[in-house]
Amino acid sequence: MFKKTLLIGLLLLFTPLPTVKVALAGEVSVLVFAVNSPGSPPYAYFDTDSQSYQGLVRDFFEFTAGHGSFTANYVDSNRSRSEQFLREGKIDMFLANPKWLKQPEDFIASTTILSHHSFLYSLNEFPLDFELAKAAGKRICTRSGFVYTGLEDLFNSNVLLRVDSSSQAAMAAMLAKQRCDYAVMNDFNAAVTFSDHSFCGLSIHQSPLATSSVDLVFMMRQDMQNIKTLIDAQLQDYISSGKFDASLARHSKGRHFPILPSC
Repeated sequence: MFKKTLLIGLLLLFTPLPTVKVALAGEVSVLVFAVNSPGSPPYAYFDTDSQSYQGLVRDFFEFTAGHGSFTANYVDSNRSRSEQFLREGKIDMFLANPKWLKQPEDFIASTTILSHHSFLYSLNEFPLDFELAKAAGKRICTRSGFVYTGLEDLFNSNVLLRVDSSSQAAMAAMLAKQRCDYAVMNDFNAAVTFSDHSFCGLSIHQSPLATSSVDLVFMMRQDMQNIKTLIDAQLQDYISSGKFDASLARHSKGRHFPILPSC
């Protein structure tokens, strides 16, 4: 079923799409939203039980649909591909930070949805005075195609050594096998990834300080200024209603470190 959903998503991406399906009287506009495969809680992720995309993004667009403005169709993508598809008009938006894009000036961004914090994760406890300068020469498990704000200069100067993997799970497996010294992940992603039973025999420790903290926003095309204005207003209403916090709690599954052996 997942392969079928993915195939439908890819067909959508390679079929010419209107900029946005503008609502007629009494109808709801449909936006095409790209999810970075396979997605990640709490933002947007494919739930195998319901065979559908779930997360903060879906809950928000269910809220906007209930208010007669927008709903969303979800397609499978990745960060680099999403930027290109947005530029070509094949999608309407995706979740990111402008610093992660190759040409952020080509797009406009919504108001802030939430903050995105990345940390280093280790099999060993971090000293309280740990800082990146003391990690020179260490191997960092990273995800292919991702830009790591706060680490890029250290990667480019070879102070830290980047070891790419195809997914968060692959990064965690590399760390477990000690093929890298640290893994860098968003705290939500790390909590979900390392809670998998395959890592239940490990102790996982989080660095004392974040390697980066940036705002997550909806990235949209320049010609979607009117849509952005409406999205911003709906976001403010959604957050003020308390439904955003409820959605975040439901999809985040806890963020508790260190994770100690449980098997």
